[in-house]
Amino acid sequence: MQLLYQSPPTVRVVFLNSNKTISLHSDSSYPNHDPNEINLWISITHVYDSNSLYVESVPLSNDFTPLRMSYGQDCVFNGYAFRLFTQQNDTGSCRISFDF
Repeated sequence: MQLLYQSPPTVRVVFLNSNKTISLHSDSSYPNHDPNEINLWISITHVYDSNSLYVESVPLSNDFTPLRMSYGQDCVFNGYAFRLFTQQNDTGSCRISFDF
């Protein structure tokens, strides 16, 4: 089995009242993504509501909910199949996260 990973990880900083940073998509929309890949998203700050990543529970279900996580927690999901997006951050808290 071969393990491939993104290097370096993407660090994301979402400031207070910042516009959305990620439009609705799945990674299958982009070239060079593999159907077998998984996403690992790790929060460095408390994430909730509009300072978080919205992910659907089942591909194409349209039931998007924001991930709610504390410092150091992670979420593993199939970003190739599941769609995701962000919203304008109106929580009053910045978000710092990284993913690969």
